[in-house]
Amino acid sequence: MKKLIQLSKFVRAHAGNDLGMISAEYAMGTLAACGFAGGLFKVLTGAATQDVLWTLVKKALSVFVPW
Repeated sequence: MKKLIQLSKFVRAHAGNDLGMISAEYAMGTLAACGFAGGLFKVLTGAATQDVLWTLVKKALSVFVPW
């Protein structure tokens, strides 16, 4: 009975300590972040997106700087 009580105390003390990610989760998170960054880079370096962003910047700056 004493061993059972010790075991239950050990399990209760260590059951809720899963606060971080394990190596496989780090790998998947890194892979997902790199994939997202690559896709975002591809979109933002496209000609159409650059034209839209440049037009937006010119409109925003036209308040202060006449083009």
